[in-house]
Amino acid sequence: MIHVHWRSTNDDATYTVTAQGEKGLYQCSSTGESCTLGDLPCGSVFSVTAVAETQAGWSLPSYSMPLETEEHSIPSPSRKQSKFSVDLLHFS
Repeated sequence: MIHVHWRSTNDDATYTVTAQGEKGLYQCSSTGESCTLGDLPCGSVFSVTAVAETQAGWSLPSYSMPLETEEHSIPSPSRKQSKFSVDLLHFS
């Protein structure tokens, strides 16, 4: 699971985050300042980007952020779920 956060510069924008890797493409969208990408395969490498959409059209993609999910392991009661945060600082 990846939690992606950004600073919105337009209250009317819808933001779409894409994680693209060798095992597929995963997306989430939000009108707020975060969204969560779930069901990502374990032990995979992704390139994460975001775009904004308004009535004027689409923004250019953000800088890509590399991300690698952890290998699958047997859950134990003392182990917490891993979470990732990608901070995207600015959309034009």
